Amino acid sequence: MIELGNIVLEDESSLPASREKILVMAEELGFDPITATRMATAASEQMRIMLRTGQPSFIRVAMDKESERPALILGFTSPPIAGSTTREVLGRVFDGVDVLAKDGGTECVEVRKLLPAHRAEPAENVLDRVRETIQRPTIEELLRRLTEAKERAESADRLKSAFLATMSHELRTPLNSILGFTSILLQGLAGPLNDEQAKQLGMVHNSAKHLLDLINDVLDLSKIEAGQLEVVLEPFDMREAVEKVVLAMTPIAADKGLRLTTEIAPEVGEITSDRRRVEQILLNLVNNAVKFTEEGEVRVECEVGGGWLTTRVIDTGIGIKAEDMGRLFKSFQQLGSGSTRAKEGTGLGLAICKRLAEALGGELWAESRWGEGSTFTFKLPIA
Repeated sequence: MIELGNIVLEDESSLPASREKILVMAEELGFDPITATRMATAASEQMRIMLRTGQPSFIRVAMDKESERPALILGFTSPPIAGSTTREVLGRVFDGVDVLAKDGGTECVEVRKLLPAHRAEPAENVLDRVRETIQRPTIEELLRRLTEAKERAESADRLKSAFLATMSHELRTPLNSILGFTSILLQGLAGPLNDEQAKQLGMVHNSAKHLLDLINDVLDLSKIEAGQLEVVLEPFDMREAVEKVVLAMTPIAADKGLRLTTEIAPEVGEITSDRRRVEQILLNLVNNAVKFTEEGEVRVECEVGGGWLTTRVIDTGIGIKAEDMGRLFKSFQQLGSGSTRAKEGTGLGLAICKRLAEALGGELWAESRWGEGSTFTFKLPIA
């Protein structure tokens, strides 16, 4: 007896695929299409009986090569009934039907079908194909596995985001203390400092501020991914918000010899959105533009049209290579190499900006030419 495998029946949805496996298997063993179809149909009726138990069952598939003529064996496990009607239905198609007693008084129906005379001794490669047919996952099985894998991945992602959110809060508290105490010392409120002490404390203060910025980025991203981002929609003056961000970035641009200018259309005024998040997007875009521009200018344009407010941040910086555009808004991605790669950051800024813009009902995209500069545009609904 050669065991070829088991066809597992989980529920009614697995019945068509199991019937198809028996049909393909019969044709592989040399049965003509009509006989193979009758075998698959009779077997599927027995499978329905098995499924009435409500318990997962399986069909044992084997090859009996010990008798004068090899036969295909199908063993149907755990049927609730195996009476004369079952024997009669199966007996019309198969060459032998046996009802075997099992432990606990249950029964198992085993049928055999002699192989066609021209396939009296199936080759090993034929049996291998039969095994592959039995083991091949069905579309339903693949979909179930994909669904389970997707659910596991989403659950792990939610746990990761919750963990990052919790840890970020825990890390921000001591960092804020470090920033507060170093500020007090640098202002001389605790006594005078010599030049070296002031220099070293300044390094501590700047490093803590940089680390706090990175943690805030991680916290924002984890909140977005966990679906915990809070958006507060209130009316505010967009012209005032743009001017505030530009004013904050002007000293940094001036240190690099860059011109930071604005072109705000007269109709730009009040919009309804989350002011803090809008300023966060704009500040990140302007900061990136200044960071990656060595000469020339950074310009912020703002206009209204068709119920949308469109803001563009245009620079004359190094630009972005065409092959890198697809990675631009992905998390933890930093583009470029050499000196461009040495810029500080986690690669989260643009990913966060894009998701924030979408959370506000808008969109964010970029256009760029390598060596000539970039334009980042985000649109927000006015109301």
